[in-house]
Amino acid sequence: MSRPVGGTEHSWCRAVPGGTGVTVFAILLSKPPNLPHLQSLIHQLQSHHPILRSKLHFNPTTNTFSFSDSTPPTLQIHTSDHTHSFYQTLEQEMNTNPWNNQEVTETDVMFASLYNIQNEQWAVVLRLHTAVCDRVAVAGLMRELVGLMGGGEMGVVKEEGLGVAIEDCVPVGKANKPFWARGADMIGYSVNAFRFSNLEFAETGLPDSTRFVRLKIGVDETDKIVNVSVHDLLFL
Repeated sequence: MSRPVGGTEHSWCRAVPGGTGVTVFAILLSKPPNLPHLQSLIHQLQSHHPILRSKLHFNPTTNTFSFSDSTPPTLQIHTSDHTHSFYQTLEQEMNTNPWNNQEVTETDVMFASLYNIQNEQWAVVLRLHTAVCDRVAVAGLMRELVGLMGGGEMGVVKEEGLGVAIEDCVPVGKANKPFWARGADMIGYSVNAFRFSNLEFAETGLPDSTRFVRLKIGVDETDKIVNVSVHDLLFL
């Protein structure tokens, strides 16, 4: 089973060689997990969400991308021992881009690693292509994996095949509303902007460091944004 990527997904696929489009989440553990059991749980995720076990194909002749289904899940967890901190490990994973080589025409969309890091701690890290799992979706994926690790079960809803393109998931008649249309345009502009290297970085001689910034709004603020008219938005 295969399908071409949708327009939004294609923008992400095209942006990846420029250095973006990598989604990572990590779980910090105080004791080592059972590796075969952990791998089995990740395979459950892939079975429940078929796109996570798919292959990303690049056609250099037409310069287009497509997804193909891979059955059954074959993901193998990579293990490593190093002295990095948890955040350095996360940064390393974010900077590892297996989709950066255009000469490789077929690539997995998800990779898993288990790191034995400092202070007798272990980090389980999943690295995914953003076209199949973005920042919002990965939060749900993380909750599913943590639930399985705690002895829970997968939900009753199971995706069939590779599903449809992201834009085809918008209910009929909703996509043309100005609020959603402008929102889609803003996302498209930001994705395309990532493909340009306009920023210059100066070597300071100081140790490298990473700062994570997250903005989270609550239900009330979200309702205000969704319910406000486009005219009011222009004057916010």
